Amino acid sequence: METRNLLNQGLGMDIGDGRQTEFWNQKWLDGKVLAQQAMRPITDEHRLNQVCDYWQPGMGWDWTQLLDALPAEILKRIASF
Repeated sequence: METRNLLNQGLGMDIGDGRQTEFWNQKWLDGKVLAQQAMRPITDEHRLNQVCDYWQPGMGWDWTQLLDALPAEILKRIASF
C-alpha cells in the first residue's frame, strides 16, 4: 500500500525531526490543527513554531510550554510520540 493511502486512513503524518512541521498550524496529530484545539490563544511568538521547538533532545517533550495550552486528551496523544 502506498504512503498516501496509509495517511488517508488516519495513520498520521511523518514528522521526521520536526523541523519542517509547524506544531500549531499543520495537521500532524490526528489530522487536526492544534491551534484550533488550544485552550488559550496561541501568541504570534509561538504560532509558527515547529514540532522540534517543543522537543528537548535526551529529555522528551517540553511540557512546561504545553501543559496550559492543550487539553489533557491531546497531551496524552502527544506523549505517545
